Amino acid sequence: MPLVGFGLFYDLCESPAYETYAYQPPAEVPDTQPMESGLQMIRRGDTVELDWNNLTGRDAAQVNLFLADSGQTVLAVQTVMAPPYRALFAPVEGTTYVGVTAVWGDGSVSTALLPYSD
Repeated sequence: MPLVGFGLFYDLCESPAYETYAYQPPAEVPDTQPMESGLQMIRRGDTVELDWNNLTGRDAAQVNLFLADSGQTVLAVQTVMAPPYRALFAPVEGTTYVGVTAVWGDGSVSTALLPYSD
């Protein structure tokens, strides 16, 4: 069976116009700061509701509400772009924390974690 598009890829890679560039890291890494929580976890039957009240007075461009394990690895996340900042999750095995990460208009990032309780 012929590989569709393989010839085009091969031709592009072998072309004299093909160049290799070294990886350039971003000039600036977003600032990460802790913030006053404003995060609430509410049990609703078989689900967990996370509500975040923005207590900072800054406008959030994006808010990620999430569940994380003991190593703070995200297990489930929902992104909310405007208030109310609320998400429903089915409980995930291994959840140790609930959290919120806000991305501010200037690109800086703030995160708050709370212990997860069954």
